[in-house]
Amino acid sequence: MTQVDIRRIKHTDNKKEISEIAKYSAKNSDYLQDETVFDTFYNTLSGKRLIVYSGRFKDANTLYETKELDHYKDIDPIYYIYQIFYHWGKTDYIETERKLMNQDMQKEINQTLLDESDIEE
Repeated sequence: MTQVDIRRIKHTDNKKEISEIAKYSAKNSDYLQDETVFDTFYNTLSGKRLIVYSGRFKDANTLYETKELDHYKDIDPIYYIYQIFYHWGKTDYIETERKLMNQDMQKEINQTLLDESDIEE
């Protein structure tokens, strides 16, 4: 695939655009049952970004959702012993409280897998 066509659906009285989008996220039999069901799909999908996985991407997403790819993740090397609370001051964050975590809390937090959102660049 060398090209991808991405366009925003304009809100019009013509329901053809939403019908085209709906067919990628549901079967025709799902949203063409009657006018009420179609209107629900139309109102729900109108103005939304829609991502639908298919083929190998669908298989990879299933593996990700079932945590079968977790062995590729790194374990957080930081050992946490304190729970620190901050609040926003007028110009910066201010530490307002520092608690020593109990053993159960430390077991829950430490040695967990890192998600991409946890990694700072």
